[in-house]
Amino acid sequence: MVDEKILLEILEHIPSAVYVVDQQERMVYVNRAAELLDNYSRKDVLGKKLEDIYKDIVFTEDKNSPCLLGLHTGQVYRDENVEWFNGGKVINTLISTYLVREKDKIAAVYAICDEISNLKKRVISNASF
Repeated sequence: MVDEKILLEILEHIPSAVYVVDQQERMVYVNRAAELLDNYSRKDVLGKKLEDIYKDIVFTEDKNSPCLLGLHTGQVYRDENVEWFNGGKVINTLISTYLVREKDKIAAVYAICDEISNLKKRVISNASF
């Protein structure tokens, strides 16, 4: 079994934003990429409810927080394009969410998210044409 410290180190270096939200709708983990995407420090968000962290976020197309949808309905996203506004800035993302179950109940949701413009840059910089 892999040590928890090693797993956390791996998560910190993934270029995609990683979020983990518990059953009480509290943010329990964000990696460095998530801090950069959201322009928040993890010390400002860990342990807080999503509605308090993202009170100024507006999702387009009548979409709600993908993590909250997962917690309450079991709905998951797979490479879903989700656009939202943060402080007047439009953020166009590609997001996938996953459910963590304990005894047939949803215990948490984790999301992997990329700003589409960053994905394009990564693909172009690693392409060998």
